[in-house]
Amino acid sequence: MLVQIAILALAGQSPDVDATPRPVIETRMPLGTIKIPDEIGFAVQPYLMCRFASMGIPVLSKGKEISSSSATNPDCAAVREKAAEDSEKELRRLGGRTNEERAAFITKALSDVDTFTNAIPTVGSVVPDQSETNAPDN
Repeated sequence: MLVQIAILALAGQSPDVDATPRPVIETRMPLGTIKIPDEIGFAVQPYLMCRFASMGIPVLSKGKEISSSSATNPDCAAVREKAAEDSEKELRRLGGRTNEERAAFITKALSDVDTFTNAIPTVGSVVPDQSETNAPDN
């Protein structure tokens, strides 16, 4: 399962001294790619969605927001634990790996989700270059 993500980052500008409202800028930011192994993609995806929900990041599919059961209560630790359990069951069913190999495979997939989502800038942490917008009028 290859997941490519683009999020909407809203970057507001602080008002000038005269308190003139500034427009909010909406932009799409390509974040990169995360690879989730096909064998456990179904189990890991809810954890990825929970991480996004906990960060306030909407997930879109065909232009429509996907709601997640974890969006109302993003207890991602419990979702991560369930992802690990479901992944273990599936890998055990498929066979061909030792206990240690399964554990390492699952740990890597979940750690990749953590690394990917931890690298996402939070809303408000992306501020446009204001050098031109705040330049004095001559």
